[in-house]
Amino acid sequence: MDERAAELWPHAPTILEKLEAVVGKDKTAAKDELICVLRLDDGPETVEDSKPGVEDFEYALQVAVMKRLESKDEAKVSEVAKIVEIAAEVVAELFDRAAIPGSPQAETDRCKSWWTMLVNVTEETTKLVPARLLSRLVEVFEVSLVRLQTSSLGLAFQRLKEFDSKQEAESATAEEGKSEAKAAKEAKDRETKRLEERKKLIAQLGISPNGHLYLTLTSLLKQLS
Repeated sequence: MDERAAELWPHAPTILEKLEAVVGKDKTAAKDELICVLRLDDGPETVEDSKPGVEDFEYALQVAVMKRLESKDEAKVSEVAKIVEIAAEVVAELFDRAAIPGSPQAETDRCKSWWTMLVNVTEETTKLVPARLLSRLVEVFEVSLVRLQTSSLGLAFQRLKEFDSKQEAESATAEEGKSEAKAAKEAKDRETKRLEERKKLIAQLGISPNGHLYLTLTSLLKQLS
């Protein structure tokens, strides 16, 4: 790994070492080992943290992929699809964890940055991978993209459920002790505000027709067509 890059992303060498070690393992076992190295069980990274971040993982992922694409060893080149598969499992796991009820907003924000990272690396990989290996990459995408979509939607639905529950509780409290006419007017105003805020949340979660979830999935599929 480039020394300058190692200075910029100090955790990348450790992540790369682990990637090299787990590439031959089952994707679930590989994902679990990477989760430990990335210290994702500790929650989202903060400015004060010295633990691995998304940029460390992205650089390590790029190095692992390029190392294989530049290799003359066919077995090594064929491992590119497995690396993409493992990376997708890590990101999907992040979404699953963020979907646990009561998880902080920071978990959702972290998922967005890791999703973007995975899409960027994967798009570049599809442009560089030899045509003879595209079929294997397609096989990986057929499973991984569905897994990612399911996890992303699971997180979005949980956040919407929490939003709706909070709004219902606030509405019930606001109506206490009010006259029928006043309560009806305030209820109408709250519903208008609720719908606007819900639309904004849906946009933030990326699950609208023009959101990042569907647009990036479509983009990846086009890369392989």
